[in-house]
Amino acid sequence: MRSRAWHAVVLLSAAAVLLAGCAQPEDGEAVPAGGTPAATESSSGESSPGGNEVLPHSGAPAVTDPIDASRFVGEPCESLTSDQVGRLGLPVEGDESPAPYGRKCRWSDPAKAASASVGFLDDLPDGISSLYASREQNEVFEELEPIQGHPVVAFDSIDVRDRGSCGVALGLSDELMAQVAVNTSRDKRETSDPCEAAHRVATMAVETMKRGS
Repeated sequence: MRSRAWHAVVLLSAAAVLLAGCAQPEDGEAVPAGGTPAATESSSGESSPGGNEVLPHSGAPAVTDPIDASRFVGEPCESLTSDQVGRLGLPVEGDESPAPYGRKCRWSDPAKAASASVGFLDDLPDGISSLYASREQNEVFEELEPIQGHPVVAFDSIDVRDRGSCGVALGLSDELMAQVAVNTSRDKRETSDPCEAAHRVATMAVETMKRGS
């Protein structure tokens, strides 16, 4: 029987682009086509035939300080405070919506074409290991500075950072991955790194969740 984690690696991409082999639904959410995985190997070298028996796997780092994010999984707009969203230059009222394998919240300023979102993939039990397992399918796969013991990876199937878009995966525990996606405002796209902006938003979210978990 196929593992749930391998039916799809669902990525709420800021750039609204796809992993290899994906079919794109509405609203820019990338849902890769299902596939049967080969056996994967955990960081300790232990084999996991379905990809979800031993975590982490596929070379993913272990999460050294797991966060109990249960409060935020159901209320993703609580993952950033109004003060934090204000410092990003975005309207403080977020738009919560269901997404494949979880829920997300998006803060946006259409006049500037700027946005940030935080989503929780709580129905994808392999956490950030799922992303590492599909790393060869991504044109962008860059490990960024961990945030207080939580691994962070910038990724996309197509490199659109020059358009001001970047999505980062954030390991909250070995089993739970969040995704932070950013579109920088038009006037900053030639001078700013959207992945640095996404890392900043992820840092804010970790700070909020650690205070409230």
